[in-house]
Amino acid sequence: MSTTTSFEFEIANFVCKFNENNLMDLFEEVVLPAFHRDDKWKIANGTFFFKDVAIISYQTNDEMYYALAGKFIRNTVLRRQQYHDDITGELIQDDQSLPSSPSAFFVLILNNHRLIYLKETKHAPTLDMFRSTAETFLKRETRDHASSLTKDTKKEFLLNFGLPSVRITPLTSDVRLAEFIKSYKKLETVKVTLKVRNDENDYAGFIDELQERSTAANSHSTNLLYENKSKGLNKDVITQQLSDMTQQGNQSVRLVGLSVNDEVLKGDNENFKILQSINGINLKDISSTGKKLIKRFKDLVDKKQITVPKTKKAVIDKLSQNNEFVNKMDNEKNDC
Repeated sequence: MSTTTSFEFEIANFVCKFNENNLMDLFEEVVLPAFHRDDKWKIANGTFFFKDVAIISYQTNDEMYYALAGKFIRNTVLRRQQYHDDITGELIQDDQSLPSSPSAFFVLILNNHRLIYLKETKHAPTLDMFRSTAETFLKRETRDHASSLTKDTKKEFLLNFGLPSVRITPLTSDVRLAEFIKSYKKLETVKVTLKVRNDENDYAGFIDELQERSTAANSHSTNLLYENKSKGLNKDVITQQLSDMTQQGNQSVRLVGLSVNDEVLKGDNENFKILQSINGINLKDISSTGKKLIKRFKDLVDKKQITVPKTKKAVIDKLSQNNEFVNKMDNEKNDC
């Protein structure tokens, strides 16, 4: 594919939980083989699978980043029942089908669980399709791993880890968030849902305290509601507070109010997610493309447009000290 083509990518927070355990707790046993499975997930709207997944490494000024990079493919069939004949002016009945395999490129940064998602083609699989497929493959691999254990060990393993759950939350752009909130004539309701996190810590303060209380109560989510249907909420204050709350992608937001035309206007993270464009990439080169996307991600971090937690030493040690994985990693000098 031409390196002159411009592509758009988004960034999200990827949360994988095995009961109270996190993605890296079963990285070798479950996560890595799950993304390398040869099987496919077939449902009504297509067959989904991962392809050419590799572990890559990229040295930033602060630390070495490790990531899974590869392609996510949807096999489907495009169908038509009729077409319009411009010469005769008639609608012609003509059933035709054409196999199609739209795809996306992904980079899952293991240091901080951030997911970079780039749609390679039109009708590329969505981020939610990626989430469902990843969760399905992780569950399959968890069952396979459990089946390889002895009876007593298997029982203990399933009790401790259970079957995984995956949640993906788009990271939000302060600029797009502010623009979207400005489009409201009256902002009536804002609902913020605090969700289960990875093993990261948010900024200290009100939200972090709420999340800690939610976790202590064994709650999978906690809702914070702002509401003033008569006069409307203070849009400037809401903009600032939501900007602070959503930096790390552990919160989903739902907005409801009236537009300038007095029509009901609703929005969520999708309306103000981070979108960036990139060119000069060769999508056939997994390592090079993955590194260039990580570099762009790190640029956004350095500009404070994205907030990431400090990588835990145990995570870095697990990735960098395991010879099996180090041998698979691309440790060539970064040239992007």
